[in-house]
Amino acid sequence: MARKSNTITARQRSLVKVAVQSDSKARTQARQQSVSAGRHQPTPVEEELQRSVLQLQSDNAELQAEIDQLAFALRTALDSSLDGSHPADGVDLNRQPPTHHEHLAEHGRTHSHPCPDTSPVAAPVYHEPPSVGQATLSCSVQHPGSICCSKLSSTTDPSGASCSVSLHTTARCTADDATIHRHLAPEELRSLAAQALVSAAHSFSLAAATEYRLKAGPPEAVAARHAEFLTVLERGVVISAEHSAPSQFDHKSYVLTLQDPQTARRVRAIYKPRVFGDAGGWHRTPMEWVAYRLNLLLGLDLVPPVAYRTAPLSLSLSDEEQPLVFQEGAMMLWVEGCNLLKEFPQDSWGVDPEVLQSDTRVLDVLLHNSDRHHGHFLLGPHWALDGMLPVLIDHAASFRKEAVVCMDHENAFGSGPVRCVSASTYLRLRFLDSHSVSQELGQHLSRAEQRALLHRRDYVLRYFDELVAQQGYAATVRE
Repeated sequence: MARKSNTITARQRSLVKVAVQSDSKARTQARQQSVSAGRHQPTPVEEELQRSVLQLQSDNAELQAEIDQLAFALRTALDSSLDGSHPADGVDLNRQPPTHHEHLAEHGRTHSHPCPDTSPVAAPVYHEPPSVGQATLSCSVQHPGSICCSKLSSTTDPSGASCSVSLHTTARCTADDATIHRHLAPEELRSLAAQALVSAAHSFSLAAATEYRLKAGPPEAVAARHAEFLTVLERGVVISAEHSAPSQFDHKSYVLTLQDPQTARRVRAIYKPRVFGDAGGWHRTPMEWVAYRLNLLLGLDLVPPVAYRTAPLSLSLSDEEQPLVFQEGAMMLWVEGCNLLKEFPQDSWGVDPEVLQSDTRVLDVLLHNSDRHHGHFLLGPHWALDGMLPVLIDHAASFRKEAVVCMDHENAFGSGPVRCVSASTYLRLRFLDSHSVSQELGQHLSRAEQRALLHRRDYVLRYFDELVAQQGYAATVRE
């Protein structure tokens, strides 16, 4: 018998290589089938990676949909500008964009969207304050021939101990035009992107502060009680009227019974008519309304509901031959059964006495109200909450230029300067911005007075920040 050769031919080596490759492929397929069948347990790293991939896919899908709609709106606006037509109300961003296939077909025909470089104003195309906690995209034309798009996202740690906000802005030319590219070099695009970034950050800040105020606002039942009283104070018909107790400076006011013409509900109110010259600033009745609104902005609810009437009001009094007619004035809820706060022991006030004095001083500093004495602290049944609680009255002397009100001044109870602040008031002060002040108080405060209020807000925040640095957070901030 012939002896077999141990030499491996080239053909045999090729067959072995194919067999090894086939075996390797089979093992890979087996592993994949094993994973898909659930036999492979993913590691924590793999799970985290998978979650990240899914989140990115979701974010990309949402952003792509927004980009498609934005591109469609931009093309519509630009086409209108080029042919001389202008939509009456701007670009309709709610109009449905083309389907995905239609968009791809259109994009295949033209890869660039012509942008007219003759527009005199770089008007915003699409920009709205994003909601907190959502990934959003906003775009604007910062300068003709360019567009800036900002992507903002907010994520919160599951434990609630941290929150991350990221903002990414891209500026690019919107046309393949040599002139535009020459005028908009990278340095110019960078500056335009910076402008858009600041604008997007400001919008987000306003949205976040607004959402905080809504979340931290009064419970529904409390807000409803305020609304009920305000409705009667604003439109109630006078059923009866009488003089209130005379004031030290002879500032006239009247105790009224009002009836809602629709519901027939009746409430007692005190009416302070406005007088010529506002009594040198000591009887400026619109400030009663400002004090009530600012008190709500700070989350205090210490000032009874106030409506400000600007329509003529006729009052028939028993000791007057002719009805008295007033052009405008503050209509304030009369809280029945009130007495001076100082007549009650502090443990019956229903609140922490130090926090009450702190909140009152914060309100008075912001209002620039130096007229706070024992007679303006009352205790009575609260209009929206259960039980007897402190009531603050008489704020008509607010915003007098000559007044001096400081955080470290002595208070009406002689307990010394403010040394604490409630956690709620502290945060509300932090989010008391120019937007909320203008929106809530601008009806009766001038621009200069609004700026002065915000300047005093900064002073109050510095005062409390320094207290925290000196005393520690726990010793300064109360529940």
